[in-house]
This record gives sequence, structure tokens and C-alpha cells, in this order.
Amino acid sequence: MKKFFVITSIICISALLKGEGYKGTLPDLSVKRDYMIEKDLPKNLDVLPLDKLTIPIKRPVKIDSILDEYLDDITNAENQLERLAEILKGDKSFKNFIAAANVLNLTTQNILDKYKEDRFNQANKCLDDINHDVQVIKDYWVKVNKTAPYASVYETEGAYTGAVLNNQLNKFIKVLEYANRDLKSKVPQKEL
Repeated sequence: MKKFFVITSIICISALLKGEGYKGTLPDLSVKRDYMIEKDLPKNLDVLPLDKLTIPIKRPVKIDSILDEYLDDITNAENQLERLAEILKGDKSFKNFIAAANVLNLTTQNILDKYKEDRFNQANKCLDDINHDVQVIKDYWVKVNKTAPYASVYETEGAYTGAVLNNQLNKFIKVLEYANRDLKSKVPQKEL
């Protein structure tokens, strides 16, 4: 096997060193190129020397990738708040609300852990407050579902009835809409 490799490499090297390759003539492209340039350019063209050419330079754009990521994450949180409001306006599904509230909680914790710069403080505080309110309503709804079937209205002092829950959820729809607008106003904007 070693002999075969040595013989093959000797043959290849000798063929390369001999200089054999393309044995034809290449077309002269310079004639056609000069003709095309002369044909395309106007005859009375004044050409400036390279040192007198000025190239307009646009203002450099400052790219803030952290702000871009933050805006994407905040937009995701805003969409989740809108989803919570849609659930409450629509069928008021307990399972859908709990799932959406848990996703919002995870998103909020991710944003608070990831973006700790001062420029994000106002929006982060607003998002944290909204998340806290959503978690309070979620916990209240869970407690109503656990307590209402087994306790009397007298024992719970009427705090865990369906009517009270419905009233609280209807109020919370307005809170979510206001909070979403407030969050959008506190998010830092891109500088142009």
C-alpha cells in the first residue's frame, strides 16, 4: 500500500512539474472591452483627478443591540398582556388565564434579570407592577376555584363567590388596558 502511494505521488508531481495544461489560445478580451467603454461613455466627459473627488459620507448609525433585544422582549410582554385582556373579555377561561399569567410571569422575570441598566428601570418597574397585579388576580381566582365548592358564603364572608370574582375580573380588564398603555410610554426609544 505504501509503494502504491509513493508511485502515485511521484507520477502526479512529475505531471505537475512538466507544465502541461491548456494547449490552446485564449481570446483577446481587451479589444472588446475598450470598444465597449468608448461606446458607453459620452465624448465630452471631464474626468476629475482622484485627489479632487469628494465622497459624501452619511452620518454613522449607532446600533444598540441591547436596546433592540429589549424592545423585542417588551413587545412580547405587551402581546401577552393583550392576550390576558382578550381572555378576560372573551370566555374567561380559567385554564387559559392561568397559563397566560404564568407565561407573563416567566417573561417578566427574564426581562428583569436580563436588563438591569438604568435606562430600563422605569419600564421594568412598570412591568413588574403589572405582573404583580396579574399574579394577585391569578392567585385569587385559584383560591375561588379551590374554596367555593367546599366552603359556605358565611364562612368566607362572601369573598369567594362567582359574582365577586366576575366583578373583580371585569375591573381588571380596564387595569390591564391602562397598564399596557403606561408600559408603552415608559419604554426607552431608539435614538436617530
